[in-house]
Amino acid sequence: MLNVSDIRKHFIEELKNENFSRDKSGVKTIELIGASFNADEPAIFGSVNQEYVDAELAWYNSQSSSIYDIRPDGDPPAAWQYSANKHGQINSNYGKLIYADKYFNQYGQALDELLRNPDSRRAIMIYNRPSMWVDWCEDDKNDFVC
Repeated sequence: MLNVSDIRKHFIEELKNENFSRDKSGVKTIELIGASFNADEPAIFGSVNQEYVDAELAWYNSQSSSIYDIRPDGDPPAAWQYSANKHGQINSNYGKLIYADKYFNQYGQALDELLRNPDSRRAIMIYNRPSMWVDWCEDDKNDFVC
């Protein structure tokens, strides 16, 4: 089993060799397909910004689709700005996707299933949906739930 150090070495080597995939806008990414590793460190690169992690978790729990609600006292992170439409709306509030009645309150359904049958294989939550093929770019969004 790989660990974080192995993954870090892979990305450093790919960067050094300029082995990139490019998206439709020309953004370079390093791709690692089928990765399975033991997350034995808090981060692959740098350090965890716990204040931001807490803010994003609170935003997920709020179920807001607005990126401006992530950090009400500051600008939304650039990645979210890139994904949002001109109104700051996105698809990927994972809390909304599991808690909202619109998406069948998946969290509640999974919890109820586990309370009925702790060995159930039906206690799952699905973050994506077939309509994502058209929703991802609705109103100029660039947000395909992953």
